[in-house]
Amino acid sequence: MGIEDDRPWFYDAVTGVREPDRPEWRQTLAEARERAQDAEARAQTEAQARMALEARVRALEEQLQRQTGDDAHSPSVEPQAEEPS
Repeated sequence: MGIEDDRPWFYDAVTGVREPDRPEWRQTLAEARERAQDAEARAQTEAQARMALEARVRALEEQLQRQTGDDAHSPSVEPQAEEPS
């Protein structure tokens, strides 16, 4: 614990860094929540785009099979496992 600008402050015992006060914590929490909401929105958008692309690939595969007329002998395309991000 220490005094800075005539205010008492807590300091991290290991690093010596001043701990945030209540308004700083609130601001940090609000920013973290906003980043989380933005990330969730991006993830949903990416998932929708991925589903649309997968549907398009399936449609093109079906179209190709109809054009070649060789449904029994055409190789199927197996979906690849998604790499973790």
